Amino acid sequence: MDYFSLQAARREKVFFKRLSAGAVYQTGTGRLNKIESHDAEAVYISTARSVRPIRIAREKLRAALRHMYARRTATRKEMERHHAYSSALLGLVGTVLVGLTKIQRTVRGLLRITMIGTRFFFSGCEHDPKALRLVRQNGGKMLLMSYFWLRDKVNWLSSIEAAGFQPEDVVIDSGAPSIYKAELKKKPVRSIRVEEYADWLELYGSRLFGWMNLDVIGDDAATRKNYEYLCGRGLRPIPVVNIQSSLDEFERYIEEDHDIIAIGGAAFLLQRSQKRKVGELLRRIISRWPDQVWHLLGCAHVGLLRESGITFADSAAPVTIGWRGRVITKTGQKDRPEMEKDDRTAASVRELAKLEHYGLGNAQRRRLQFENC
Repeated sequence: MDYFSLQAARREKVFFKRLSAGAVYQTGTGRLNKIESHDAEAVYISTARSVRPIRIAREKLRAALRHMYARRTATRKEMERHHAYSSALLGLVGTVLVGLTKIQRTVRGLLRITMIGTRFFFSGCEHDPKALRLVRQNGGKMLLMSYFWLRDKVNWLSSIEAAGFQPEDVVIDSGAPSIYKAELKKKPVRSIRVEEYADWLELYGSRLFGWMNLDVIGDDAATRKNYEYLCGRGLRPIPVVNIQSSLDEFERYIEEDHDIIAIGGAAFLLQRSQKRKVGELLRRIISRWPDQVWHLLGCAHVGLLRESGITFADSAAPVTIGWRGRVITKTGQKDRPEMEKDDRTAASVRELAKLEHYGLGNAQRRRLQFENC
């Protein structure tokens, strides 16, 4: 049983152990559903509209819970793959995960349930099998890998599987920052053609967590053109919008109702010690669209991630910082020359992996309470 399935099974077991017949829970829309009974195979729920109790197989419930632990977010529509009565299932999932989730509403009015805390994707491991193992052994669950580096590697899947990861644990980034940095330094570099990126995604995309758009740093129009090309190929990407782009540019993608929108450009500002500016820009964006699920690219600053409450983030810093004699802590980077490099990497990975659990005790969340009838 994989990690996410194990977490789902444990949570479901505890829930039913504590559950009493006749318990009532409130759904995200304010309706009351009643749990009539349950057994080893199923749970039976009455809703305001149901003529007879709805049967939800516990196997289906565990699959939906696994989806939440693995993907961190889901709408009622996405729950349809697990059960025809997706509203009842979504409400039950939210109840089982009470205290771990928040309720949002998409721009098109669908209810979305999202896990509290930040899921961190570790990057910079494309050429380093040892780093992959260190990430896995110290609580890292997900990877962000660059097409820029993977495009010529035919064995990349076997390398991540050897470390304990699966393709569904991987988000692909186009590698646009690598191109941008090389061009700034006047280094020769092979460009990324959107057609080649699409061909590669057609080979692997169905097995991945997802993939980013091929963004063109500093050119919103070219970035949009690549996005539309990928959509035209049936490869709808996670859109990438620069953190300094206009709110109108963000609004364009918000209105398209994406599950996740990535915010790029923060890494370049952080490298120039502009943490305060990044924080201000993030607050501007997130406060404008609090119900959108965001992925912050290139940020391993624990304080910023905690403050923003962003759902996803990534960086290569936990893997690379050990070479510089430093570790990432909750208060920033610290010199640790007395530690071995691998120990520094492991400590940094553990600190960022803990972000998944931050905010569970005090974040504003949906109030779901059980009452005996």
